[in-house]
Amino acid sequence: HQTGGLIGRIDQNVYDSYATGNVVSNSSYVGGLVGFANAIENSRSTGNVTGSSDTVGGLAGYTYQSNNSRASGNVKGGDRTGGLIGQGGNWTISNSNATGNVEGTSRVGGLIGYYSGGTLTTSYSTGTVNGTSERVGGLFGETAGGTITASYATGAVTASSNAFVGGFVGYNNSNISGSYTT
Repeated sequence: HQTGGLIGRIDQNVYDSYATGNVVSNSSYVGGLVGFANAIENSRSTGNVTGSSDTVGGLAGYTYQSNNSRASGNVKGGDRTGGLIGQGGNWTISNSNATGNVEGTSRVGGLIGYYSGGTLTTSYSTGTVNGTSERVGGLFGETAGGTITASYATGAVTASSNAFVGGFVGYNNSNISGSYTT
């Protein structure tokens, strides 16, 4: 059910770690480094990630926190697919980035597919984002609250549907300031 390049699931934190191999799984909660972790700090993943279900990310399928972490592989998944994290937030995400291209169905983002809220700052994504359904954005597919500051997205965004598509976020419920897209 949970697959990662280093760890499938850990109900603790991951520090100073990395994974370089490609990850392919038919489960949900799939990540280049971890499928699920409470928090990730000073870590990275470089392999491509493919999940046939939901909650797929270049670094983590699901995590509450990411600090000073990055993912550079391409990511392909279903609902809640992100270049860095499939579903994340509630705590703090800072100084984190994703540079790979992202493909998914709904709630697809260059950095995070579904952002649960909390605080996100100084993070970015540069890859292209493609969604086959709704809620598709350059940095986030969907946000559910919290505060987003000093972050940006530079990749092209395309979606098969015209429902909730944006250069920064597809469907927003967060406070955003000092952020941009190009």
